[in-house]
This record gives sequence, C-alpha cells and structure tokens, in this order.
Amino acid sequence: MNDISILERENRVRHCFSLFDAHQRHLRGVSVHNEAHTSEKKIKDEIVWTIGMKEWNHCMRWFDHMEKNREELLSYIEPGKIVRIKYRDLCSNETEELRRLQLSIGIGEFRKSQEVHEQMKMHKSNLSRLVKNWDEVYPEMVKIYQGFPIQQWVTEAECQGT
Repeated sequence: MNDISILERENRVRHCFSLFDAHQRHLRGVSVHNEAHTSEKKIKDEIVWTIGMKEWNHCMRWFDHMEKNREELLSYIEPGKIVRIKYRDLCSNETEELRRLQLSIGIGEFRKSQEVHEQMKMHKSNLSRLVKNWDEVYPEMVKIYQGFPIQQWVTEAECQGT
C-alpha cells in the first residue's frame, strides 16, 4: 500500500489560467465548478480575461517553488510508497488510473457509481481565445520560459473532449 498519492498537472500555462479563472469567478460570485447532474444543466460560457505578465510570472514562479519543495520532500520517502498520476493520463484512461490509485491506497477495485455525475471541462478552447491580451503576453512567455513546452501547452487542452 502507498502512503502518498500525487496528481501531477504538467501543463502549467493551462493550470495558471484555471487558477486565475477560478479566482476571478469567485470574486464575481460566478460558479467556479460546473458539475451537471442532469443533461439539462449546461456549462456557463467561457469567460475571456485580460491576464498580465505579472500574474503569469507569479504563477509560474509559484509552480517552480512548489515543485521543488514537493520533490525535496519526496526524496525522503521510499519510492515504492509514492504513486504518481499524471492529469493527462487520468483524462485519457480514467478507469485504469483510478483503479491503480485505489489499489495503491488499499481501497479495493474501482467500480462506477450508479449515480451519474457528468463532469464538464471548462476550458476547451485554445488559450488565444480565452486570454484577451494573448497576442501581447504569448511572445513574452515564449522568451521568458524557454525551457518549457509553452507552444504545446498553449495549443492542447489536457482533456480533449471532456
């Protein structure tokens, strides 16, 4: 049995956008999490935001700091006691990844609930459609974050079709 389970989201640009979007929605009293229990509920339209380089830089530095701290902490733990699940793998193979997680923490085999909950991906669009000032910030991000796959992160949603 594993002691620590980690869900890793590699796409920092999308993650930063999601955090910014959730914070802005919360400040405005707009629903942050959209979970449809019936087909009659529909997701709210995607909101387009202006996000300055200050916000992007703060978020990217925060991720650097958190990842460094996480890896340092995990270096003290026996590798066999850690299960890592990548967000993109969870999206592409939900049943198998959930089964792997459940077995690793000792709660048995994965079974789908009888109750149906449809989860809806909020940010399916390319970031150039979600960030009003994208033409301004994107070239700066490419220049500043040369070691990261910015182009790939920008054009792909982690959970296509979900």
